[in-house]
Amino acid sequence: MDPDGNLTAERAEEPIKLGTVFPKANMSWRNDFSWKNFNVGVMFSARLGGIVYSATQAVMDRYGVSEASAAARDNGGVMINGGDLVNAQTWYETVGQSAGIAQYYTYSATNVRLQEASIGYTFTKKQLWGDLRCNRLAGRA
Repeated sequence: MDPDGNLTAERAEEPIKLGTVFPKANMSWRNDFSWKNFNVGVMFSARLGGIVYSATQAVMDRYGVSEASAAARDNGGVMINGGDLVNAQTWYETVGQSAGIAQYYTYSATNVRLQEASIGYTFTKKQLWGDLRCNRLAGRA
């Protein structure tokens, strides 16, 4: 904010490195379980480290259609610098523009997710073909 109360996003002369998009590690764990003829399988994957920038969140904030911008409007604005209240529309139009404040939309890319889950049942040959053979032998097929 300048002394007149106007909000501006000023660019630094030198780019500021916020981090890297590359993770420190990618890991996964898979296991399958069987009991009688039932099968269950799961696979978890994890990405550890790295950062991401959400241009989608910036655009949604800029146009006032995000949950964060709605909450700011409901609260009467956005509190900055430990006490200055800025109009929500002015704040999000400034930080969400293409030349806005990228740090505001930079997030950790670390996550763990269930990537795959499966359930199954194994039929025996007798269950699949047993009745068909009996019907053929009896002349009913």
